[in-house]
Amino acid sequence: MILDIPAKVGLERAQKRAAADAPDRFEKERLETHEKRREAFLDIAAREPERCHVVNAMQTEETIGAEILAIVKQLLSPAGRARMPEAAHHE
Repeated sequence: MILDIPAKVGLERAQKRAAADAPDRFEKERLETHEKRREAFLDIAAREPERCHVVNAMQTEETIGAEILAIVKQLLSPAGRARMPEAAHHE
């Protein structure tokens, strides 16, 4: 599951959550680094849609949660399990 959000917005959210704490090593990285990482994950998701599901993290928490739940339910359904690689059935 990939929660997709523009790097700038994600960093702003992280800074608000950790207002009193010092930034961690990821938060200290340059914005360009975060955006390149985001693009790399989205590229992987585009190449492997059966394995990687992208959820728009700019939505409300309730909407994000509902979307994740729907994806998980689909994956756990008989049809979803049939599409999973054999190794994933035993994890």
